[in-house]
Amino acid sequence: MSQLEDLKPNAAVGGILPNSLVTVVSVGWLGTEALELTYRDPSGRLGERLLFRADENTFEIVEQGRPQYLDHGRRSRVAGQTPRCTGSARVRGSCTQDSTAWFSDWSCG
Repeated sequence: MSQLEDLKPNAAVGGILPNSLVTVVSVGWLGTEALELTYRDPSGRLGERLLFRADENTFEIVEQGRPQYLDHGRRSRVAGQTPRCTGSARVRGSCTQDSTAWFSDWSCG
């Protein structure tokens, strides 16, 4: 059994939606007996729900930490596509041609 205090950002929680896990986005306490839970469902949509002490037996923390909707493969590809031109390189006036394709409004070179 989980308690309201166990609901923290990025926790994976079962029992909020039928047959799926949600990821906690934020928790707003309403006194000591209730909270407003903002969560993200598996398709990425945001939702909200009021939870009370009486609801503590209806949900379960499955995992604390990394959000369920993050795809590490996608994060790696995005990180690999980071342009080579940094702010300091821009100031010095040296940019690669590759970088100007990403930031066409920069005047590099």
